Amino acid sequence: MFITIRQANNLTGKAEITIRRLIKKAKKDPETTQMIKQNDKKQYLINAEYLLKEFNLPMQLISQIDQSPAQMSSQKNKQTTQMSSQDEQADYSNDKSKDNKTNQKSKQENKQTKQKTNQMSSQMSSQLDNQIVKTLNSTIEVLKDQLTVKDNQIQDLSDAQKRSDVLLGQMQNRLLLLEGEVKEVKTEKGTSQTIDAKPVKDKKQAKSKPKNNGKKRQKKEGLFSWLLKD
Repeated sequence: MFITIRQANNLTGKAEITIRRLIKKAKKDPETTQMIKQNDKKQYLINAEYLLKEFNLPMQLISQIDQSPAQMSSQKNKQTTQMSSQDEQADYSNDKSKDNKTNQKSKQENKQTKQKTNQMSSQMSSQLDNQIVKTLNSTIEVLKDQLTVKDNQIQDLSDAQKRSDVLLGQMQNRLLLLEGEVKEVKTEKGTSQTIDAKPVKDKKQAKSKPKNNGKKRQKKEGLFSWLLKD
């Protein structure tokens, strides 16, 4: 079925300029030249099926060609409203899917950020724990060294105390020996005087010598006698 440019305009809702361009294009192509004709008034006619096919419109519109222009416009309006509603629904669904995708992306990003923060916090805590352990180990080593030094000092002091005790004991033993010798000398004082006495030449010398000998012996034995007087 061939229709005029005005009928094509009413059928498709396209402008006459676009329909004329389609006619020129079809005339240039040898495969589609047969889709274009001229009537007795030399008006161009275009195949309706070819027209709908080129503009991607449903073939059911061919039944509307014999209708009046008012009916065709009302049907076109209905179709446009249906198409607009379908487009709106498609846009709404697309927006909804986009929103869902964005929400999912945001949720995934939040999860990733939480995981990263948890990992960072765990790493920081482990690093801090390691540093604390290192510092504690270092302080323990320092304290051990100090303890060893103190132990050595205590050992040296105990050794010095032992040596001093040994020296004191030796001094005490020597003093006891000296006291024992002094007592023996005191008890044997008379015998030592008779043994050390020299023969007397005359009476005066005999009287005077014991006094002198006594004084000399007092000088010699003064330390021991002075210790034993008390």
